[in-house]
Amino acid sequence: MKRSMTGFVAFASVMFAFGEVESVRWSGNLVKEIPCISAGQNNFDFEIPFSLSGCWGISFVPELPAEQILQIDEAFFFFRTGPSSNPTGWYGKPFFPVHPSERMYFAFGDGWLTQLKPEGWDKVTGIRVAICLRSRDKPPFSMLNLALRDMKLYAVEPDEVREAKASMPKKVQVYPPVVGERHFAWMNDLLSIRGRFDWEPFIRRAAEDGITDLVPLVATSEKAVYRSKVLPVDEKEIAANGDQLELAKETCHKYGIKLHTWKVNWSCFSEKAPAVVQYRSEGRMGKRWRGRKDSKIDDTLWLCPSDERNRKLEFDAMLELAGKGVDGIHFDYIRFDRRRTCYCDRCRALFENRIGRPVANWPRDCAYVDGPLAAQWDAFRRDTISELVRRVASEVRIRHPKVEISAAVTTFHEDCASDWPRWCREKWLDFVCPMTYTMSMRQLEGWIDFDAKVQAETGIPVYPGIGVFSSCSQLDALACAQQLDLIRRRGFRGFAFFKICSPSFPAFDMLGKGPLAKDRGTR
Repeated sequence: MKRSMTGFVAFASVMFAFGEVESVRWSGNLVKEIPCISAGQNNFDFEIPFSLSGCWGISFVPELPAEQILQIDEAFFFFRTGPSSNPTGWYGKPFFPVHPSERMYFAFGDGWLTQLKPEGWDKVTGIRVAICLRSRDKPPFSMLNLALRDMKLYAVEPDEVREAKASMPKKVQVYPPVVGERHFAWMNDLLSIRGRFDWEPFIRRAAEDGITDLVPLVATSEKAVYRSKVLPVDEKEIAANGDQLELAKETCHKYGIKLHTWKVNWSCFSEKAPAVVQYRSEGRMGKRWRGRKDSKIDDTLWLCPSDERNRKLEFDAMLELAGKGVDGIHFDYIRFDRRRTCYCDRCRALFENRIGRPVANWPRDCAYVDGPLAAQWDAFRRDTISELVRRVASEVRIRHPKVEISAAVTTFHEDCASDWPRWCREKWLDFVCPMTYTMSMRQLEGWIDFDAKVQAETGIPVYPGIGVFSSCSQLDALACAQQLDLIRRRGFRGFAFFKICSPSFPAFDMLGKGPLAKDRGTR
């Protein structure tokens, strides 16, 4: 099989238990931009029509010029099942091209992300590399020089990988624990779990692994997993399986772990959810402009942050959570959806009233960083979000002064109107957790340098996020230890892991015997 394309080069050799049975070679460059896995990505697709069911995993060497590494937000390697025009499903794995000579090994089925219900490793029909830049306003990533070379499939686990696993415990334990740190862990499984969740073994294991603060996702704007008077709830589910917030609180406090309730603000996740259907019928959803080539403005799954009904919903929900006897409340998605939103009539009217004149070319004059009203538009959106944070903080300080207020924030997306350094300066928050998920130490270092400046200037603790099991990074125990060591050396007194779940527990178990151990701190 041979594809005639230009520029992009990759090689594959297929190895099965009985030896090399087939070699495949292809070359080429970007053929077309096709519907993306997530908005804003450019994609490279190659056909690879043979079964992978007999293979242990894959390795390849990614190449990218060093000066372009920090531009990457997410990088994924995918196997496709079904035709490229209408794929049945995908297997995906995040990666990060750090050094041209660094070979990356991925075991099939080991922490692979799945989308659309893949048919199986024997039904793979294509391969994709998807890259997403940190800023959607920069040139397309397809113009950059990305290559995957020396791609290999393995029948069994390579000796190099097996030896690295065997030596990992000793390498992890080289990093000692630190006295007085806080070790946060996000948990986002509750909204998708069906049936009763067994908190006892979960929290006990988290405590043994050195987790000091748990941050479970307990509510979005369309659903809560506890008895709420503000948000939609499934009473039958709660009656059958219990109030998850009460169960989590009781178990966390039993094992000495602080509980921070995580609320996703504004964003919804299901078009079919009864609450979303209602919000849409009431005209409360945000509006997105597709871009320069498309004048269409359509609905999103984000509630419009300018709508007073939505602001009251978020305010009441955060206040309700603060009154549940928890240790903290945690904002998330407390921002606009980057530059894509919101361009509804309400936002337009409020903005025009603020600047005292109509916008002549709506929304182009506002939507792009080089637009004549971009700076004023960004300030309007920042102030819209900040006012809600201020109101919640002010009321919680009065009613529930012992409850900590925190937020998951973005260090590197300037276009989403999240002015969290201001929230720290104003003391509206007690701490922040930047979502600095990456597989690159260099990229992490660049991000946390900014976080360190905010911490030093405001005095508000910053706990950088480590993407143990996220959509853009999956780390083993050694990679986690290396990242948390870098964070410690930059002067932070803790970190936040995304996320704690069954696939990530092996890494935590190992860290709990080394850098997260509670009973032998040395620093």
